[in-house]
Amino acid sequence: MFSSKSFSYLRSGCSLGNSINFRSEAHSFSTTASDKYARKQESNVVELAHSVYDEHGPSSLVPVVVTHGLLGSRNNWHSMAKALNKRTSRKVVTVDLRCHGDSPHHSYTDYDVMSDDLVHLVTNKLLLTQVCLLGHSLGGITALTTALRQPRLAQCVVSVDISLMSKLSSQPRDYIDKMLSIRWDPTWNLAASPSIRQWLLMNLVKDERGSVRWRLDLHSLKNNLERFKTRTDDNLIYSGPTLYVAGGASDYISPVDHDEIRKQFPNSRFECIPEAGHLVHMEKPQEFLDIVTKFLNGLA
Repeated sequence: MFSSKSFSYLRSGCSLGNSINFRSEAHSFSTTASDKYARKQESNVVELAHSVYDEHGPSSLVPVVVTHGLLGSRNNWHSMAKALNKRTSRKVVTVDLRCHGDSPHHSYTDYDVMSDDLVHLVTNKLLLTQVCLLGHSLGGITALTTALRQPRLAQCVVSVDISLMSKLSSQPRDYIDKMLSIRWDPTWNLAASPSIRQWLLMNLVKDERGSVRWRLDLHSLKNNLERFKTRTDDNLIYSGPTLYVAGGASDYISPVDHDEIRKQFPNSRFECIPEAGHLVHMEKPQEFLDIVTKFLNGLA
């Protein structure tokens, strides 16, 4: 079910050809206007690309909406979404956040506008009144932010290896810089971890001219990284069921932060999967599936 077959063509430079043209579109980003003005002018919602998995189960159960991590896409969740749909009988919707996957590029992004995009998709496009929010990393904070801002919309939240206490590491900027500067070389090594390297390379696509490009809006994400260090919901509380799934080899969720996390999410429980890194759902998929399935099936 969770084979790495889909990654096989990325493991060798030769399989993509020895000579590949990379194309990246530049996007302007104004730093002269105040943040408040820029936010007002540029934070319009975008129509998020999404996929629906509903082969199993009655539609009366609250659907699960899945949001990926920074530099990821909904494709990262294809196998897991199918498995969750089968195991929980809930419709599962996977989403590309703005500037990621097949969703529109935009010069402005932060947690609030990503939450606005998500709420717009759920309420105006999917016509849902309640969902279970499941998100990894950046998508996890987007899910948590949405639950705080729209608590009636969220039946529950599953946050994968991230909390609002987590600190943004320097790795995303390093990855973006490498991706922007890449000139194809069969010996090129984007990341030391094979799983992270495969995950990043899933963003490669060929255009109609045969050129290979990144689907990500790397320029916008790089320009907006600092915005991911600030939040505007410190005084809000979400009292619904909240599950945090941490990787035992990751330091994004620390046990010492559990009490602080419960101040905003009082109905929280914590699970840790030993030997899993930040990509918990990809590195330990069966263990992750078992934990999340038990949580979702246990909801009233």
